[in-house]
Amino acid sequence: MSMRIAFAFSGQSFLLLFGAAFMAIGLMMVYAGVQDAIRESAYRQQGKVVQAIVVDKSIKRASREGNTATRYEIAYRFTATDGRAVQGMDAVGVDEWEKLAPGSSFKITYLPAAPQTSRADGSGDAVSSYIVIGVGSLFTLIGGAIFLYAAAQLRRERRLRREGLMEGSREV
Repeated sequence: MSMRIAFAFSGQSFLLLFGAAFMAIGLMMVYAGVQDAIRESAYRQQGKVVQAIVVDKSIKRASREGNTATRYEIAYRFTATDGRAVQGMDAVGVDEWEKLAPGSSFKITYLPAAPQTSRADGSGDAVSSYIVIGVGSLFTLIGGAIFLYAAAQLRRERRLRREGLMEGSREV
């Protein structure tokens, strides 16, 4: 095998793996976006707004080791429609965090079928779900196109090595 053919083969293999990885990342993004959109839809359609009592509040400061932004968290307790006491925690804006103190009340939204799933009322954003789905779809399309192109090139190279003829140049 000549050096030129070996280089072409390894380049196509790289493109094949790159396309597959790009496509896999895109599919994971689409999946995550769809799951988030389903959750947002459930909150919009089935969410129940109730008053919760602040139990505690904390700050998770931004750091170089993970937290890219400071999070202002509120731990709260509420009573679900079935009478169960449920605790939850969510991040709120700094203005909201400063207004709240342990023992004060604020509105939360929870899912009656899963009371442990709750969040501060008004939080959540369906737009970000659709952005993630869109970007993931774009990654999937680009990765799929690269993958298919590389696979076709590899198939062509393999046939050329096996038969020794270019496509469409068969002798009569």
